Order: sequence, then structure tokens, then C-alpha cells
Amino acid sequence: MTPQEKIAAYRVTVRPVAESDGGGFEAVFPQLSRMVVGYGASQADAVEDLMAGVPLLVESVVEAGETLPDPDGEAVWKDYSGRVTLRLPKSLHQLLDILAEREGTSLNTLMATLLQAGATSLSAGLPFGAEPSSAKSRNRLAS
Repeated sequence: MTPQEKIAAYRVTVRPVAESDGGGFEAVFPQLSRMVVGYGASQADAVEDLMAGVPLLVESVVEAGETLPDPDGEAVWKDYSGRVTLRLPKSLHQLLDILAEREGTSLNTLMATLLQAGATSLSAGLPFGAEPSSAKSRNRLAS
């Protein structure tokens, strides 16, 4: 399978970008992490921008002599509802609520985004959840 054929078979996800970060939408191939990203004022624009970056991605992969992972097969999550009940310490619940309000999003969306980022990092073998390096960063989170 050629790199172009593989990319055509990857799932695309689109998410809103916080207004504080310019607004609009961001499109990615989750299986490729952030190797190529598309942005746009609408979901369709973000996907179009993502696809415009595909030829450069394919070119760089071929030039480096690398290969792309095979696309995921049939959705293995078809038996999952997407609903999870989670108990949190009250202080964490409050912090997440504050962060969601600051980002202009719902608590559910913020938590799903944080979990996706963590799961993506961990599945790629990368560390996740580093402690803030200074009291200044800790204070910034608490405000």
C-alpha cells in the first residue's frame, strides 16, 4: 500500500479551537498524532487544509525512507458507548471546571480533550503528566 493509499484510509477528527487560540477548527489524523494538522474557520476548511498538507507529509516520509503505520482496521470501539462514570476529588473537579470556563468550553469537552492527549502520548510511548517546573507555573494553574 502506498503512503497516499494509507493516508486516504486514516480516520480524520476535527475539534474546535478555543477562541483564545484564534478560534475555528483543527483537523488531524489521530493515528499520525500531529505529523500534519489542518486549520480553518469551518470544519470543512480544516479538513481541506489538512488534506493540502498530505503531499508534503508523503514527500518527507518517502525522502526519509520511512513508512507510515497501516491504517487501523474496523473500529474496535463499536461495542463501547462512549459513556464513563468517573469519581474525582472535589478539588480536581473544581480545577477542571475553572479550566473549562477559562477555555470557553464545557467540562465534558475539556476532560475528553485532556484524556485524548494523555492517551495519545502514552500510546506513542511518550511521558505524560509532567509536574510544573516552578511555583510560578503552579500558581498560574491555581488562579
